[in-house]
Amino acid sequence: INPDDVLNETYTDDDGQFFIHGTTIEVNQIQPILKVYHNCLHDGLPGFRKIHFLVPYHFTNYGTHAEKVLDLGIFNLEAILPILKDEQYESCRIMLQLLLLFFVLANFQLLESRMQSVKIRGIFQCGSEIPRNATIELWDEDQPLLNFVHQFIIQKNSNDPDDKLFTTHPNIDGSFEISATHEEFTKLSLYMVVYHQCEHLIHYKYNQLKDREYQRWRRFIFRIPGQYVNDGEKAIKVFDLGTWNLQFKFMVYKLKQLHDKIVID
Repeated sequence: INPDDVLNETYTDDDGQFFIHGTTIEVNQIQPILKVYHNCLHDGLPGFRKIHFLVPYHFTNYGTHAEKVLDLGIFNLEAILPILKDEQYESCRIMLQLLLLFFVLANFQLLESRMQSVKIRGIFQCGSEIPRNATIELWDEDQPLLNFVHQFIIQKNSNDPDDKLFTTHPNIDGSFEISATHEEFTKLSLYMVVYHQCEHLIHYKYNQLKDREYQRWRRFIFRIPGQYVNDGEKAIKVFDLGTWNLQFKFMVYKLKQLHDKIVID
């Protein structure tokens, strides 16, 4: 058994910045994984939230000193990355929906759709370049159990799959902004899907997809914190993602619940 080796560890400074390097002796080329543990939006729960970044091979070299530096950018750790396995996530989601179901049945007179709004901005980079052809989508996740109850009470059938609320691309400087308003009777459960080709060929061999159309793009999914969604036709707060360097690769599980066609690579 050859467990993963911890090459180094550090903490962020008062400005949220960090610098980390590692050296080891291995027979094969090393595959560094940067593991970040934090308690942003953890609401006092025990343990930590975590993000795992796969560092591209070309940022490693032989010798005791690194020749290149991978600058991850500036991350807003409020972004909720899907790191749970399918079964775990589904169990949690069903439990939450059951709790909401009891509330809905006890307050069925409140079942009226309402306009809700959100505003998101950020900057995507690919090293020193800008991923202008990246596609950024905002989706509202369907909640089948609650929708069934709603349809039963109002006696109206509808097929309500996940709703795509907005699609955009980075500007010439890599920045983007999303403003969306959507009508739902439950609070919006938002997630973003990003398709890009930053260092696609470098990560290509890890892509297990067979469909050529999907092999042309890398993609990742993350959730939008609920506190950035408000009732009304105008967003009150702006969710600023920060500046992300898309050269890295998120180490996350494949998720079926967000979109049948989407696999995180």
